[in-house]
Amino acid sequence: MILNPTLSNRSLAVMQQALCLASHVGIKTYNRTFRRMDAALYLAQVVVRVQGQASRDYEPEINQVNEAISAELKRLEDFLRTQDHWLKKQLKQKSSDVKPVQYTDASTVELTVRTPKGRHYAQLLSQLEDIAQALDQAWYEGVISDVEQLQKTNAIWRASHRTCQIIERLARGLAARVREDRSPSIPYAEMLKKRTGAGPLLDAEPVISEGAQQDGAFEMTAQEVSALEASEQLAQSFTEPEPPVGDAVPDAPGREGNTKGGIPTEIADNPVAETPAQSSDTPSPLAEATQATTQALDPGSEDQPRGRLRSMLGGS
Repeated sequence: MILNPTLSNRSLAVMQQALCLASHVGIKTYNRTFRRMDAALYLAQVVVRVQGQASRDYEPEINQVNEAISAELKRLEDFLRTQDHWLKKQLKQKSSDVKPVQYTDASTVELTVRTPKGRHYAQLLSQLEDIAQALDQAWYEGVISDVEQLQKTNAIWRASHRTCQIIERLARGLAARVREDRSPSIPYAEMLKKRTGAGPLLDAEPVISEGAQQDGAFEMTAQEVSALEASEQLAQSFTEPEPPVGDAVPDAPGREGNTKGGIPTEIADNPVAETPAQSSDTPSPLAEATQATTQALDPGSEDQPRGRLRSMLGGS
């Protein structure tokens, strides 16, 4: 028996919330946005802040991005509140003895988030589900028409999906800046400037289009899965082991087009960029990232933030 054993320092501070999802749009929003939002928010609110000197150098921009993210969450919150008030007003105009709507395939999920902003989004998802069920009830009671029910349902989906895309791009654009110390991408910088009134200086180049949204998909699309994997890779790449002392270190690539850690620049900057499909024989990026976190680093030194972060990410 070992007395006073060394404990694994992989514990994360998380919050959990049970949520029953029954509406079509509620389940769809959870499937296609929740994991992506948690990964992006963890990247922006935790990972980029524990990178030693790099975090200190980029502290103003880190704060700027997090303020923009908070504003986007507040924008979604205000939108859902407006929809809720409109619906309650409609229901007051007509009383009905219609029984409560029931659902055939309701599911209860345990939402787990790693940041306060993630907790905020979990609360917004719960509000979205309440509104979606109220829309279904109002439709059955004849308070709203078929067209109104569809329009309102589509509107709350598009609002939540848009929020996810914006936050994902901001978080990953910031992470690429902190990690690689390179010039900002056009889409990231334009989005930051539009939402905060300030951003890195840009050359006169056109903004890259985000592409058409695939609103009909019920689960994450291939592009969205790639975006999630790239976010997780970015977080894990901060924990790559440093080369042993005395080993030759390859010359760092230029600021433009830097692909440190094997993550293409366009993937880090654009959450909806398409990536080549992986073969079934190749381990997934998430599996490789999980394996990478198990390789030990010395977390004791304050000047080795990557070692400390490795122990944090190991519990995710």
